[in-house]
Amino acid sequence: MIYPGLMKMRTKIPAINAEANSVIFEVQSLFTQGTGTACITGQVASNIHECVSVAWSIINHKYYDLKNLDVHVHFTDGSFYKEGTSCGLAVIISMLDSLGVIKTPYRNVLISGEIDLYGNVYGVGGVKEKTRDLNNKNIDLIILPKENYGETENNYSPIKYLENVDEFVREYASEKINF
Repeated sequence: MIYPGLMKMRTKIPAINAEANSVIFEVQSLFTQGTGTACITGQVASNIHECVSVAWSIINHKYYDLKNLDVHVHFTDGSFYKEGTSCGLAVIISMLDSLGVIKTPYRNVLISGEIDLYGNVYGVGGVKEKTRDLNNKNIDLIILPKENYGETENNYSPIKYLENVDEFVREYASEKINF
Protein backbone atom coordinates (compact mmCIF):
# COMPACT_ATOMS: atom_id res chain seq x y z
CA MET A 1 0.00 0.00 0.00
CA ILE A 2 1.25 3.47 -0.86
CA TYR A 3 0.94 5.93 2.02
CA PRO A 4 2.33 9.31 2.99
CA GLY A 5 5.10 9.29 5.52
CA LEU A 6 8.59 10.41 6.28
CA MET A 7 11.21 10.31 3.56
CA LYS A 8 13.52 7.32 3.42
CA MET A 9 16.05 8.96 1.09
CA ARG A 10 18.09 12.05 1.75
CA THR A 11 17.55 14.02 -1.45
CA LYS A 12 20.47 16.38 -2.01
CA ILE A 13 20.81 19.15 -4.56
CA PRO A 14 24.17 20.45 -5.81
CA ALA A 15 24.42 24.18 -6.41
CA ILE A 16 26.90 26.95 -6.99
CA ASN A 17 26.70 29.72 -4.37
CA ALA A 18 27.34 33.45 -4.81
CA GLU A 19 31.07 32.91 -4.21
CA ALA A 20 31.15 30.35 -7.08
CA ASN A 21 31.71 27.46 -4.66
CA SER A 22 29.99 24.09 -4.99
CA VAL A 23 27.52 23.51 -2.15
CA ILE A 24 24.98 20.80 -1.37
CA PHE A 25 21.62 21.31 0.31
CA GLU A 26 18.66 19.00 0.90
CA VAL A 27 15.06 19.12 -0.17
CA GLN A 28 12.73 17.52 2.36
CA SER A 29 9.07 16.66 1.73
CA LEU A 30 6.37 15.71 4.19
CA PHE A 31 2.74 14.91 3.35
CA THR A 32 -0.10 15.23 5.85
CA GLN A 33 -3.88 14.97 5.64
CA GLY A 34 -5.28 18.22 4.28
CA THR A 35 -6.94 19.98 1.40
CA GLY A 36 -4.37 19.81 -1.38
CA THR A 37 -2.07 22.72 -0.57
CA ALA A 38 1.69 23.16 -0.58
CA CYS A 39 3.87 24.96 1.97
CA ILE A 40 7.38 25.81 0.80
CA THR A 41 10.05 26.91 3.26
CA GLY A 42 13.69 27.83 3.05
CA GLN A 43 15.44 30.76 1.44
CA VAL A 44 14.12 30.23 -2.12
CA ALA A 45 13.17 32.18 -5.25
CA SER A 46 9.78 32.10 -6.95
CA ASN A 47 11.02 29.68 -9.62
CA ILE A 48 11.59 27.10 -6.87
CA HIS A 49 7.90 27.48 -5.97
CA GLU A 50 7.15 26.74 -9.64
CA CYS A 51 9.22 23.54 -9.45
CA VAL A 52 7.11 22.36 -6.50
CA SER A 53 3.91 23.18 -8.43
CA VAL A 54 5.10 21.24 -11.49
CA ALA A 55 6.06 18.23 -9.32
CA TRP A 56 2.66 18.37 -7.56
CA SER A 57 0.82 18.39 -10.90
CA ILE A 58 2.79 15.46 -12.30
CA ILE A 59 2.31 13.35 -9.18
CA ASN A 60 -1.40 14.17 -8.94
CA HIS A 61 -1.95 13.34 -12.62
CA LYS A 62 0.22 10.21 -12.97
CA TYR A 63 1.01 8.58 -9.66
CA TYR A 64 -1.14 9.52 -6.66
CA ASP A 65 -4.38 11.37 -5.90
CA LEU A 66 -3.28 14.35 -3.77
CA LYS A 67 -6.66 16.05 -3.22
CA ASN A 68 -6.81 15.17 0.49
CA LEU A 69 -3.14 15.78 1.21
CA ASP A 70 -0.98 18.80 1.95
CA VAL A 71 2.75 18.87 1.35
CA HIS A 72 5.46 20.77 3.14
CA VAL A 73 8.62 21.08 1.02
CA HIS A 74 11.64 22.47 2.86
CA PHE A 75 14.96 23.53 1.34
CA THR A 76 17.71 23.29 3.96
CA ASP A 77 20.74 25.48 4.56
CA GLY A 78 19.43 28.98 5.07
CA SER A 79 22.92 30.42 4.68
CA PHE A 80 22.40 31.03 0.97
CA TYR A 81 19.57 31.95 -1.38
CA LYS A 82 18.44 29.16 -3.70
CA GLU A 83 17.12 29.85 -7.18
CA GLY A 84 16.81 28.11 -10.50
CA THR A 85 14.82 25.28 -11.98
CA SER A 86 17.54 22.63 -11.78
CA CYS A 87 16.01 21.42 -8.50
CA GLY A 88 12.80 20.20 -10.17
CA LEU A 89 13.89 16.57 -10.52
CA ALA A 90 15.05 16.47 -6.89
CA VAL A 91 11.74 17.95 -5.72
CA ILE A 92 9.59 15.35 -7.48
CA ILE A 93 11.78 12.44 -6.37
CA SER A 94 11.70 13.74 -2.78
CA MET A 95 7.90 13.99 -2.93
CA LEU A 96 7.52 10.51 -4.48
CA ASP A 97 9.76 9.08 -1.77
CA SER A 98 7.77 10.78 0.98
CA LEU A 99 4.51 9.42 -0.48
CA GLY A 100 5.94 5.91 -0.59
CA VAL A 101 5.47 5.70 -4.37
CA ILE A 102 9.14 4.79 -4.82
CA LYS A 103 11.44 2.66 -2.71
CA THR A 104 15.16 2.64 -3.45
CA PRO A 105 18.15 0.98 -1.83
CA TYR A 106 19.88 4.37 -1.78
CA ARG A 107 20.03 6.62 1.28
CA ASN A 108 21.96 9.70 0.05
CA VAL A 109 21.06 10.72 -3.48
CA LEU A 110 22.41 13.80 -5.28
CA ILE A 111 19.98 15.04 -7.96
CA SER A 112 19.96 17.86 -10.50
CA GLY A 113 17.63 18.39 -13.45
CA GLU A 114 14.77 20.52 -14.68
CA ILE A 115 11.36 18.90 -15.34
CA ASP A 116 8.29 19.88 -17.35
CA LEU A 117 4.62 18.99 -16.85
CA TYR A 118 5.07 15.76 -18.81
CA GLY A 119 7.88 14.59 -16.54
CA ASN A 120 10.57 15.17 -19.16
CA VAL A 121 13.99 15.89 -17.68
CA TYR A 122 16.09 18.70 -19.16
CA GLY A 123 19.79 19.39 -18.93
CA VAL A 124 21.25 21.86 -16.47
CA GLY A 125 24.35 23.99 -16.38
CA GLY A 126 27.40 23.66 -14.17
CA VAL A 127 27.26 19.87 -13.74
CA LYS A 128 31.05 19.51 -13.74
CA GLU A 129 31.39 22.18 -11.05
CA LYS A 130 28.44 20.89 -9.00
CA THR A 131 29.78 17.33 -8.87
CA ARG A 132 33.52 17.99 -8.63
CA ASP A 133 34.20 17.48 -4.92
CA LEU A 134 31.96 14.58 -3.90
CA ASN A 135 34.54 12.06 -2.69
CA ASN A 136 33.90 12.80 1.01
CA LYS A 137 30.18 13.61 0.78
CA ASN A 138 28.77 10.08 1.29
CA ILE A 139 26.68 10.11 -1.93
CA ASP A 140 25.20 6.69 -2.85
CA LEU A 141 23.79 7.69 -6.25
CA ILE A 142 23.85 10.69 -8.57
CA ILE A 143 20.86 11.36 -10.83
CA LEU A 144 21.31 13.73 -13.77
CA PRO A 145 19.53 14.55 -17.03
CA LYS A 146 20.55 12.39 -19.98
CA GLU A 147 21.41 15.65 -21.78
CA ASN A 148 24.26 16.07 -19.27
CA TYR A 149 25.83 12.65 -19.97
CA GLY A 150 29.61 12.80 -19.74
CA GLU A 151 29.77 16.25 -18.12
CA THR A 152 30.86 15.02 -14.70
CA GLU A 153 34.29 13.84 -13.63
CA ASN A 154 32.85 12.05 -10.62
CA ASN A 155 34.39 8.64 -10.03
CA TYR A 156 32.99 8.06 -6.54
CA SER A 157 29.29 7.31 -6.99
CA PRO A 158 27.16 5.54 -9.59
CA ILE A 159 25.35 7.90 -11.95
CA LYS A 160 21.88 7.41 -13.39
CA TYR A 161 20.88 9.54 -16.39
CA LEU A 162 17.16 10.19 -17.00
CA GLU A 163 15.10 11.50 -19.88
CA ASN A 164 11.79 11.25 -17.98
CA VAL A 165 10.70 10.83 -14.37
CA ASP A 166 8.75 7.69 -15.38
CA GLU A 167 12.06 5.84 -15.92
CA PHE A 168 12.96 6.24 -12.25
CA VAL A 169 9.44 5.43 -11.03
CA ARG A 170 9.28 2.25 -13.16
CA GLU A 171 12.58 1.05 -11.72
CA TYR A 172 11.84 1.85 -8.07
CA ALA A 173 8.02 1.78 -7.74
CA SER A 174 6.94 0.35 -4.40
CA GLU A 175 3.98 -1.28 -6.16
CA LYS A 176 2.82 -1.65 -9.76
CA ILE A 177 1.80 1.64 -11.34
CA ASN A 178 -0.03 1.72 -14.67
CA PHE A 179 1.19 4.48 -16.96
